[in-house]
Order: sequence, then C-alpha cells, then structure tokens
Amino acid sequence: MLGRWLPITVVPDVRDQLPITVPGDAWFRLVADPRHGLPATHVELGWVTGPVLHLAAVAGFTLSEDADGVDESEVVEHRRISMETISHVDVDLHSMGGPVELVSGEVIEDGPAALVQEHLPK
Repeated sequence: MLGRWLPITVVPDVRDQLPITVPGDAWFRLVADPRHGLPATHVELGWVTGPVLHLAAVAGFTLSEDADGVDESEVVEHRRISMETISHVDVDLHSMGGPVELVSGEVIEDGPAALVQEHLPK
C-alpha cells in the first residue's frame, strides 16, 4: 500500500483518523515522512469538489508503534487546483498515480492521476 493511490473506501478507518474532512470518494496513499523517514509516514490525499482538485498531506502516522518523531496528526499541506487548469494526466496502472500536468507547465509528479482522470471532461 505504501506509495500506491487507493480509494479511501478501501481502508475506511483512515478517514476517521484524519484532522481534515474529506469526502467518501477521496483517494489516499502513504509515503515516508520526509523529515523522519520510515516507519513514520504521511497520508497524502486527493479529492475533487466541483471544479477543484484538492491535494493534502497529513503528518503524524506510523507503520510501527515504536516510531520516533511521530506526533499528533496534522495537516501539513492543502493545495487547491482548478480542474480547468489541468492539461494532461498520465496514469500508471500499478500505482494509480502519475504526472498531472497543468496548463502553466507545472507538473505534479506522482499525483492521484486515476482520480483526476475520472473527473476530467470526456
């Protein structure tokens, strides 16, 4: 599960442990905490409300009871991106993530590409 984007419904308890409200169709993945490393983790989240893609990161999770440096969970990032500014998505079927390209030229590496793709106009 580490690094792979999944619908939050796969592990419904995750939603209850978050300090941020996310809809039931949000996607998430666990990644190594950039400051403390494994077993400390961040939960990265993605969801779409109306014309806006939300990307958030929550610190304070662990894969082990003995992890050092793990505090209470807290939102460390919450970014909002207009869906209209997304120009291209490339989904890696293994991770369900991939680059999300914006019209500005910015690329969000390993974003929740499958989630984004299902919300783009056909």
